[in-house]
Order: sequence, then structure tokens, then C-alpha cells
Amino acid sequence: MSDLIEEKNSNTELPDLEKITEKILKLFSLSQSPNEAEALAAFSKAQEMLTRHNLSMADLADSTPVEVEEQIIDESQRPSSWKGILLNAVSKANYCLAFKHKDRYSIKQIILGRPVNIQSARMEFEYLVQAVDRLALQVEGGRTFKNAFKLGAAYRLDAHW
Repeated sequence: MSDLIEEKNSNTELPDLEKITEKILKLFSLSQSPNEAEALAAFSKAQEMLTRHNLSMADLADSTPVEVEEQIIDESQRPSSWKGILLNAVSKANYCLAFKHKDRYSIKQIILGRPVNIQSARMEFEYLVQAVDRLALQVEGGRTFKNAFKLGAAYRLDAHW
């Protein structure tokens, strides 16, 4: 059992996702053991691997890799540091990757990930941008102070994740 629980790299020719799926399925099988401690350890490790690799039980049934997409989340003429920090935080929390593309006329905030994760990240990002903007309107101070408030809120949310 210990070699199932420890994730050792084997030299088989299976792609990573297939190896991971195989290990998780073996752990779930082992979680049916009559030995309660062994069953609990195997089940806990399987759950941890599902979370770490952003998989669900449905993913185990079909281990073919899901296509990764790229979506433009925000486009503007001027850079907005706080939105970039916020998008990075939300992307990480949703198993995506955020990056910025600058061209001559605009700055695009882009997310790369599975479609379901991108949708979730987009919804969270849009909600948080509206919430931070709304809260910034309520604080006393000029434009510089309000921008500093937004930046602080973005850093705080990033630290939360």
C-alpha cells in the first residue's frame, strides 16, 4: 500500500494523466479494504490527488485530456495593475493561467484553461471587479487614494487564495 500512497515516478509509457487516473482508481479500490486504517488512508490520498490535479470522479471514467482554451477576459487602453493582480489570483484559484498581451493599441488580460474553469474564473473576476469598484466609490479621497484602495484590495484577495 505504501507505494500506492507515495507517488513514485514509474518508467511506464503512459501519459501523466493516465498514470494519475490509474493511481487514483487503485487507491479507491484499496479504500474498500477491511482494514479500517488502510481504507481511510487510501481514500484520503485519493481525494487529495483528485483535488491537486483538478479532477472529478467523472474525469476518471474518461481519462482523455480535455482541450485547453484561451479567452480574453478584459481589454483596455490603459494598464490596470489591480485588475491584473486580481485576475491572477482568481485564475490560480480556478486552475487557470492568466497572462497579459500588450499590443500597440490595447492591453488584453487572457486566461488559459479548461472551459469550465475559465467560466468560473470569469464570473468570479467580474463580480470582484464590480465589488472593488463599488467599495472604492464609498471611500473618502481622490483618484490616487481610490486606486491605492483598489490595489490593496486586489493584493488582499490574492493573499487569501
